[in-house]
Amino acid sequence: MLNLQPQLTVEQRLQKNVTDIYGVDIYAPLAGVVALGISALDDGVPTAMTNGRDVIYGSRFIPELNDAEFRFLILHENYHKLGRHLHIYLHLFKVDPKLAGISCDEWINNTLTIENDWIMANVPEAKRKWPSGFATMPKGGFCTPKYIGWDIAKIFWDLKQRQDEGEDISEDYGDGEGNQPIDEHDWEGAEELNAVEKEDLAREIESAVRQGNMVAGRLGLQSNRTITELMTPKVPWEKVAKDWAQQVCSGKEYSTWSRPNRRHLGQGVYMPTTLGTKMEHLVLAPDMSGSCYEFLGQWLGEFKKIAMTLRPTTLHLIWWDTEVAGHEEFHQDKLDDIDGVMRNLVPKGGGGTDVRCVPKYLRDKKIIPTACAVLTDGELFGGWGNWDCPVLWCVANNEQARPAIGKTVHIKV
Repeated sequence: MLNLQPQLTVEQRLQKNVTDIYGVDIYAPLAGVVALGISALDDGVPTAMTNGRDVIYGSRFIPELNDAEFRFLILHENYHKLGRHLHIYLHLFKVDPKLAGISCDEWINNTLTIENDWIMANVPEAKRKWPSGFATMPKGGFCTPKYIGWDIAKIFWDLKQRQDEGEDISEDYGDGEGNQPIDEHDWEGAEELNAVEKEDLAREIESAVRQGNMVAGRLGLQSNRTITELMTPKVPWEKVAKDWAQQVCSGKEYSTWSRPNRRHLGQGVYMPTTLGTKMEHLVLAPDMSGSCYEFLGQWLGEFKKIAMTLRPTTLHLIWWDTEVAGHEEFHQDKLDDIDGVMRNLVPKGGGGTDVRCVPKYLRDKKIIPTACAVLTDGELFGGWGNWDCPVLWCVANNEQARPAIGKTVHIKV
C-alpha cells in the first residue's frame, strides 16, 4: 500500500492525522481522550497495541497505511480507550482471549465504518480533503454487517456459540490468512492497573469527554452519537434492584384483590390490599444460558446483600433453561451464612431458554412468592410467562428486550 506523504516522518504523520481527526465535528470531543496516557511509536509492535490507557503504534506498520487508514487506526485505538474495553470486558478475556479481542474490534470497526459513511455524506464536498474517505479500515480488517448494532458481550457470546458448535471461525478471523486484527490488546497490562488506577482512568476519560462535548456544543459542532451513548449516566442496576425490593416490601409495587382492603368496605367500595411489609418468599431465578453464566456470581452477590437486609423467611434459588433444572431453599437461619451458601451452590441447567417454566413450577409446588428476580439474556422462547407476583427482570446484554410484565433493568456484562 502506497504512502501518500513520504516526505513526512512517521512521527509527523501521527501528529498530522491526530490534528485532522480533531478537525471533524463528531471527533472534536475525543481530543482529551487521545491526550490521556502515553502515545508512542515502537519498532517491536507489529501493528498497534493498547492497554486501555496507553497506545503504541508499530513504526514499521504505519508506512504501509495511507492517511485515511492511519486515521482509522488512531480512532480504533482511542475507541478502545473511550469505551474502557480492556477493563470492562476483562472477564470475557478470561473465558476466551482471542474472541474477546475480536468482539471489541468488531464493535469498533462497524462503528467507525458507519461514522465514515456519515462524514462523507454530510461534510460538504468543497470542505473535504479526503475524497476516498476520512477514516477507512486497513486492508485485512474485519467488519461483519451482522454485528451492526450489537454490543460487545453479545458479539462475544455469539462467536463463542458458533465456535462451540464446531464452526471454524478462522475463515473470518484467520491466523496468517484472510482478515486480521489491526491491533493487539494488552489485557495483562490492563489487569495490572489496581482498582484506584482504574477508577482514576474512568474519571479522567469521563471528564475529558464532558469538557470536549461542552466545547463542541459552544462551537455548534455536530454531536457524536457513539460518544454520547457511552458517556450517558445510567442508574446502577444494583440500586434499581434494591429500590425494587424495598418497594415490594412497602406494598408500592404490587397489590392483590384476593384480600379486599377493609378500610374501604364500610363505604361499599371494593379495593385491593397492598402486600404487607414482610418478605416471605424471595425467588431468585437465573437463566443458565452461557451469556448469563459469567455474570451470575456478581448478580447473586448483590441479591445476597438485599436478602441480608430484608431477611425473607425463605430464599428460593431456581435454576432454569427450558425447564426448572434445580431448586434450593434457604431458610432465614441460613441467611446469616449466605457467603458460604453461595460458595457451595452448584448451578444446574444450561440448555435453551423458556422462562414460562418458572411460574408454572412455582404454581405446581404451591409456592406463593412475595417477589421474584429473574436473570436472563432476554432471548426467550414463548414470551415472558404469567406471574402471580412482582417480577424484576435483570436483562444482560440485550437492550432491545422489553418484558411485557414487571420491572426491567438492563445490565451490560
